[in-house]
Amino acid sequence: MKKSRKGFTIVELVIVIAVIAILAAVLIPTFSGLIRKAKISADTQLCKNMNTSLSAAEAEGKEIGNINDVIDILYDAGYVLANLNPSAEGYWYAWDSETNQMLYLDETFSVSFHVRELKTAEANEKWIVVVSGADDYAQVKAAGCTPSASVVEDAAAFLQAIEAGDNVILSGDLTLTGYDKNNPLTVDYSDVVIDLNGHSLTIGARSAFRIEGENVVIKNGAFNLEEAGYGMTLSGAKNARIENVTMKGSLNATQGTTVTLKDVVIVSTGAYNICAQEGSTVTVESGTFIKDVIQGGYANYMIYVRAGYYYYGTVDPGEGFGKEPEDKSNIMPASRVILKNGADQIKFQSACGDSLLLSEEGGKDSGWTSGGVAYYCYDFASGILENPHSIAVENTAA
Repeated sequence: MKKSRKGFTIVELVIVIAVIAILAAVLIPTFSGLIRKAKISADTQLCKNMNTSLSAAEAEGKEIGNINDVIDILYDAGYVLANLNPSAEGYWYAWDSETNQMLYLDETFSVSFHVRELKTAEANEKWIVVVSGADDYAQVKAAGCTPSASVVEDAAAFLQAIEAGDNVILSGDLTLTGYDKNNPLTVDYSDVVIDLNGHSLTIGARSAFRIEGENVVIKNGAFNLEEAGYGMTLSGAKNARIENVTMKGSLNATQGTTVTLKDVVIVSTGAYNICAQEGSTVTVESGTFIKDVIQGGYANYMIYVRAGYYYYGTVDPGEGFGKEPEDKSNIMPASRVILKNGADQIKFQSACGDSLLLSEEGGKDSGWTSGGVAYYCYDFASGILENPHSIAVENTAA
C-alpha cells in the first residue's frame, strides 16, 4: 500500500507567514538602525582623519585661507573633498573657517562631531558645507551656511558665479555664446574650482575662454570648442590645474602661465594640441593627445614650445624679417613643456603624420602675419622640452 503524503495545511502556512512578518517588523528597523549607526561611526572616523591632515598641514606652515586650500590639502592626503559625501543619509561635512576644522553635521545642521572648541555651535556662514548638487546647495543656503560651490544649471548662473569668483559645479551641459577673442569670458579670480561634474562646457569662438587667476582648477568633464583654434587660453595663470577633462580645441599657455595637466584628452581642432609661449611652463602628468586635422596657413605640431624672443613691433608684409633689435627691453623668456611620464601614461595619436614636438630654436628671426600686419621678433633662446622618457606617435590614419 502507498503511504499518504502529508503537507502543511493552509492554517499552518498562514501562521508561519504571520510569524515571519512579525519578526521582520521587529528586526528590520533594528538592523536599519544598526546600519545607520555604523555609517555614522565611519563618517565620524573619516572626519577625524581629515582633521588630522589639516593639523599636520598647519604644523608644516601651509596656508589655509579658504575651502580650496582645504581641498588641496585633503587631496594630497588622499581625500577628494569636492566629491566626498557622508555615507549616512542627511548628514554633511563642513569646514569651519574660524577654527580651521572639519565638522560632521546631522540632518538639522547641528554639530555631530568636532575636534576643537567652536566659537558658535549654531549653523552660520563661516561653515563651508560640501555640496554636490542643486538640492544640496538649496538646503545649505536655507540653513544659513555657505555652500562650497555654486551649483549652476544655465549659462546665466554660470556667468554670475564666475563674476563673483565662486567655485562652480555644473548640473548639466552648458553652451556659452557671445564671446570671441576680442571679448573673451575671463576667469580672473584666484582659488577657483570649476567642477564640470561629468558635463560639458561648450564655447563657440576660438580664444574666447581665458584663465588669468592663480590656483584655478578645471576638472571632471568636457570642454568643447565649436571653431578651429585655441579652445582655452591661460594668460599669466599661476599654478593652474586641468584634471580629468576631455578638451576639443588647442590649449594655449601664454604670459608666464604655469599649468599641470593630468588625465586629460586634448583633441586638436587647429594647428596644435598644446602651445606654450611667452615664458610659460606646461607640465603633463598623464593624458592622450589626438590630432586628426591640419589647420591651413600654420605649421602644425602636437606640442609647440615657443622660443624666448625680443619682440620688435610690426612692419608691412613683404619687407622681410629684420635682425636682432638694439632695444631688447621687450623680452619674452623661453617656454617649457615637461612630459613627466612615458608612453604608458602620455599617449600621442595622429592621423596627420608624425610631426610631434617642436622646440623652437633660438638665434634666428621669426614672425607671423595677422590681419595683414607682420609681427617680427628675434629668437634668442630655444624652447625647452623636458622629456626623460621614450615617447612615440601612434599613426591613426586610415
